[in-house]
Order: sequence, then structure tokens, then C-alpha cells
Amino acid sequence: MTSVYFKATILLVFLNSCSNNDANTDIKKLDHIAESYYQQENYDEAFKAYDSLLKVDSLNPKYYFNRGRCEMILLMLDDSRKDFLKSIELGYRKADAYYNIGVTYIYENDSLVKKYFQECLRVDPNHYEANFMMNNLKLEEVQ
Repeated sequence: MTSVYFKATILLVFLNSCSNNDANTDIKKLDHIAESYYQQENYDEAFKAYDSLLKVDSLNPKYYFNRGRCEMILLMLDDSRKDFLKSIELGYRKADAYYNIGVTYIYENDSLVKKYFQECLRVDPNHYEANFMMNNLKLEEVQ
């Protein structure tokens, strides 16, 4: 009797691992598709793909960051900011996420632009784009 239970357990573990491998393969394929859409500048489709990936893996900070980039380009600025903040919360590309949030405020609120660029530089003092933009903001203040 023990061997029947043992065989049944092994079969269940095997079947479960097969289905997990298929799911992981599907996620990797969708991730690759999303990145391809982004590289092709098809941001609507990339956004949809990252949105689908987040429905499967809601704790993957890369998906929040990349969906945020799509939303930023599609001018879905509030949603973009939320996704960048989530990626920061999850510890992914913090400096770049802060920088991107700052960029989303360029036409809305100079003090928030400065705040997020400063946060970016706090995380990475050598962030090239943030340093460049902060120097430009200082030049504008002088003129």
C-alpha cells in the first residue's frame, strides 16, 4: 500500500512540475514579446503584454518598471508614476525610476521634477541624465 501512495505522490509532483515549467515558459515568451514590442516602439502592445505579465506575477518589479515606461510614452502619466513607485518599492532600478517620475512632471510641476531628480541622485550620484537635467534646471534659474 505504501508503494501505491508513493507512486501517486511522485506522479503528482511530476505533473505539477511539468505544468509549472509550461507556465514559466509561457511567461518567458510573453516577456520576450513585450520587450520586442517595446523595441519596435509598439508601446500599446508592449503595455498590454506587461499588463498581462503583472496579472500572472504581481510582484515582479521589472514588469512594473517596463509598463511604467510604456505608460510614460503613451502619456498615461499618473499610471506611469504609480508603476515606477511600485518598482522602487520592490527595489528595482530605483535611480532610473525616480528619474522617470521626474520626467513625467516636466510640463506640470518644476518642484516635483527637482524632487525626483534629487531622489535619483541620492540613490545614484553619478546618474548622467539626472545630473544633466539638474544642471539645466540650475541654468534656467540663473537666467
